[in-house]
Amino acid sequence: MYKASWIKGIKSSPRKLLIPVIVTIQLILNTSVGAAFIIPDHAGTIPFGISIDGIKVGGLSQNKAAALLQQNRDNIYLDRDITVTSGSKEWSASAQDFDMRYDYPATIETVLADSSWPDGLQKVLALIKLQARPMEIPAEISWNHDRIYDFLHNVNADIMISARNAGFSLENGTIVISPEQYGEEIDIDSTADRIIQSLRLNQSNAIEIATREIMPAITAEDLQMVDCELASFTTEMDISNLNRNNNILLASELLNGTVIMPGEVMSFNEVVGERTMDNGFRSAPVIVSGSVHQDIGGGICQLATNLFNASLLAGLDIVERSPHSIPVKYVPHGQDATVFYGQIDLKLRNNLSGPVVICSKAENQYLKVSIYGNHLDKSGTYVPALSIR
Repeated sequence: MYKASWIKGIKSSPRKLLIPVIVTIQLILNTSVGAAFIIPDHAGTIPFGISIDGIKVGGLSQNKAAALLQQNRDNIYLDRDITVTSGSKEWSASAQDFDMRYDYPATIETVLADSSWPDGLQKVLALIKLQARPMEIPAEISWNHDRIYDFLHNVNADIMISARNAGFSLENGTIVISPEQYGEEIDIDSTADRIIQSLRLNQSNAIEIATREIMPAITAEDLQMVDCELASFTTEMDISNLNRNNNILLASELLNGTVIMPGEVMSFNEVVGERTMDNGFRSAPVIVSGSVHQDIGGGICQLATNLFNASLLAGLDIVERSPHSIPVKYVPHGQDATVFYGQIDLKLRNNLSGPVVICSKAENQYLKVSIYGNHLDKSGTYVPALSIR
């Protein structure tokens, strides 16, 4: 009896061994048959299980899917109002102002790019997963880039806070450095992205503007190196000509406090700006081609001359400078510098180790331009640094 049972066990073992093999083969066959139905015929066919804006597009070619989507939407243009906010302020526009529309061909291209899995088991498993968990994809949106950016630039003009550089001034022989101020402006790229994302998700709430900080170009820390006068140059003004004096005083105020960072080139014309009556300049004598004429801004060449000479004494690089065509009264021949907006400029490069500051002052009948910097950059005899606060 014992022997018979033992023999029976030997005979039944091969059957038990075959069961897992049969199950595995059946699984492979089922997977293969299923995969045959879900794997697209070619690369340009959308996988089954994908819908765009609620419309099933699986198994369709790119062109057929785009045609189907457009048939199911009467108007491809977005009919939506857009509101952006910043604190209590808000600005509104229509999506059609920006030529916003549903871009179905671009959407399908994105779908096909995202579903381009490598061939083999990984692709089969990914496609099977799509059957268990179908994927809903919102339509891509296209828009007129220039229009939306123009809109955001206009909004930015309403809320932007400009950065302010640290300031430099002299009070009774003491250097006073005022702190810088950080600014704020719209992050236009990020805000545009927020608008598009809100439209893709069909959200109706207002969109908060994204902002970014504006860094000042010059900080109080930068100016801590400025501790002494490197050089100065003074000339006498003709106080009898009121218009000429007005021009010199105005240009002197614009020039005063200008900071030139190491390696930076300063343009006199850029700092003082265009000489027009709207900008406060008046008609006064100017030298043109060897003769004297009346023109707006006459007289400021004396300021340019003072700056040129002070810069030479301070050791700055003279990048661009032109003399007058005839001698002038306020400096010896060859020491002058002429300027004419848009044509003739005086340009200086700060080749020193630290920042320099131009201080200009017109008082009584004298015009003085000084260059301030670090005492280590001062030529000649060392002069004790000024007190700073």
